[in-house]
Amino acid sequence: MPKKSGHEIVSTYREYEAKTGKVKMDIIALTAFGLDDTFKEKLINSGFTNYLMKPVKKEQIYKMVIQYAHELSGEETTLF
Repeated sequence: MPKKSGHEIVSTYREYEAKTGKVKMDIIALTAFGLDDTFKEKLINSGFTNYLMKPVKKEQIYKMVIQYAHELSGEETTLF
C-alpha cells in the first residue's frame, strides 16, 4: 500500500468501530516478515486479531477460518 501501512489502516478502522459502536471485526494479518516479539506486539497493538506467515498453506487458512467460525457460533475449538 503506497500511502499507509496495514498497521495504520487497521488502527484507523478500530477507532471507527469504537466511535460508531460497530461490533469488532476479526482482522488477520498476512505477513512475510519474521515475527519477533516486537513485530507481534505491533500487530496486536495496531488492532490485528491474529496473523498468518507467508507462504501460507491451505490447511493454515482452513484452520484459521474454522477457529473464528467457531468463536462466532460460541463453540470452543482447540485447532491451534
